[in-house]
Amino acid sequence: MKRLLLILGLALGVSMSGYSQSADEDVFYFDFMADKIDDSGIDVTFLRAHPLGVDVAKKLELLRESYTWKEEASATVPRDRTIVEKPIIYYSMQKLNGHYKKVVKKGLMEEEEAKMALINAIDIALVIRYQQTAEFETKLRSYKKGEELAPLYAEKVKMQY
Repeated sequence: MKRLLLILGLALGVSMSGYSQSADEDVFYFDFMADKIDDSGIDVTFLRAHPLGVDVAKKLELLRESYTWKEEASATVPRDRTIVEKPIIYYSMQKLNGHYKKVVKKGLMEEEEAKMALINAIDIALVIRYQQTAEFETKLRSYKKGEELAPLYAEKVKMQY
């Protein structure tokens, strides 16, 4: 009887460890909305130069306009404040931006490849702004560096057309 319980316990433990490893293989599905990634309204004359080009600068400005807004000063708050909606997603884009600039500067990745990967990640962030992202944000919290975030956006996020 003890041997049977031990075998069942081991089998359960092995199956649970297999489950926890497969839980790490989460894929996040979001609905694609083409109107959210249109950067044609961005005025290029006011953009700061970006090492990966004007296309990335336009996408980053569109991201900033989509995720942040200014709250005017009031009697109780003497200065203007910048409010960030879904800060986990917004700041993950800032980390990715720094990561791709760094890998291109070090020569670890071609500029065009980094540009396309960053634009793809920014497009994902723009599309998911108005969608349910609680599970995705929980996953993002566990990553601290850009090199950890890059595969998540590139491989684990799928758009449903």
